[in-house]
Amino acid sequence: MKYKIQRNVGKAKYLLSYYNGINQHKDGSEFWGIKIFRSKKKLDSFIKNKLNYEVEDKLKDLTTQMQMLQSLIRVYVTDKDVLNKLKQYFI
Repeated sequence: MKYKIQRNVGKAKYLLSYYNGINQHKDGSEFWGIKIFRSKKKLDSFIKNKLNYEVEDKLKDLTTQMQMLQSLIRVYVTDKDVLNKLKQYFI
């Protein structure tokens, strides 16, 4: 998770620009969201709660995908030499 905090932009007290590692434009570049806050407490709670949960969800998805790949390797690969080489990369 990447984020930048700017203070006193226009009438906003805190301006948060964040990239959660998930959202992307159609060309694959990062999509930075913005959020405006009036108090430091709300800013801190947003960073701790929402952004961290999104990153945790992405990690869970990646681990399930990795487990699926590992199970496919076990099922479809019978040659032990090939299996050992694949294990080096994925496990």
